Amino acid sequence: MNKQIMSYEEAAQALVSYAFEATLEEFSAMAEHMLEDNSPGEIAAIGAYLPEVLRELLPKRTLH
Repeated sequence: MNKQIMSYEEAAQALVSYAFEATLEEFSAMAEHMLEDNSPGEIAAIGAYLPEVLRELLPKRTLH
């Protein structure tokens, strides 16, 4: 799959749009796939644009 470069707000909007059509488990899996190459800071920046219930489902990453 081709990765697109989006702003944090655009990425959050894409996730919110997907959330309307998905279960929480499906959303969590899609977020993991969509954000697999993002750093913890980038994921947090995207999460700032999400409702809290969706923010909680974002992948949790730590720096090694």
